[in-house]
Amino acid sequence: MKLRIFENSIRIRLTQNEAASLAQGKEVSSTLLLGTSQGDGLRYGLVGCTSAKSLTLNWQNSSLLLTIPQAVISAWAESEQVGIYQTIADTVLEPVRVSIEKDFRCLQPRPGNDDLDTFDHPIATC
Repeated sequence: MKLRIFENSIRIRLTQNEAASLAQGKEVSSTLLLGTSQGDGLRYGLVGCTSAKSLTLNWQNSSLLLTIPQAVISAWAESEQVGIYQTIADTVLEPVRVSIEKDFRCLQPRPGNDDLDTFDHPIATC
């Protein structure tokens, strides 16, 4: 899972296995280890919820959890749809733009880049 934060936007890209796990109702998460002590880090994750009506963001104890309606996840994971996009307006200061996308294989191979579990790129010409 890849996380990109830019100003007031969050973009998460998922591999095929991560998208499949999410579609099966499992939480998908990762941790960016920071600092020198156990627990010093940023944990971020996604989880589906059958009772959720829209995408929500929960920030607590250095942990960011996005909850997504399970029906939205299933429709996205089983289709050619690239991403789930929503602006969350009920944050304290200003709205947060959220993008959850399938991670596509790079069109130009890059050294050290692991594309093994990525989705086929829709404009690949091979």
